[in-house]
Amino acid sequence: MHRADPALLFANGFLLFLVTAVPFPTAVLAEYLRTPAAPAACQLYAGVFFAIGIAFYLLLLTSEKRSVSPEAMHHLRRDYRLGPPLYLLATVLAPVNIWLTLGICSALWIFWGITTREC
Repeated sequence: MHRADPALLFANGFLLFLVTAVPFPTAVLAEYLRTPAAPAACQLYAGVFFAIGIAFYLLLLTSEKRSVSPEAMHHLRRDYRLGPPLYLLATVLAPVNIWLTLGICSALWIFWGITTREC
């Protein structure tokens, strides 16, 4: 970034706030994965990642005009636009199949682990 403004700081702070919440749904999921409450725990887990996906995409949109590397920002925005709809799908599918929900979440982490190495 070559400059920051209140919009960028808000988007970054919002993302960081949501990231700090990740241990809670992770602990809930670990506690209830093998119980009848597993679908609700998976829904909470995927729902938090849906919110993080929205916040991260908001940060990318906010920072794109302030970036010293517009090409890298465009690449990130293109790859990360998959996050919110797929996390929403995972959240909706949690009551139907918890393993599919966890598979979608895991597949997204692997995808981003591979694609962000190019930036």
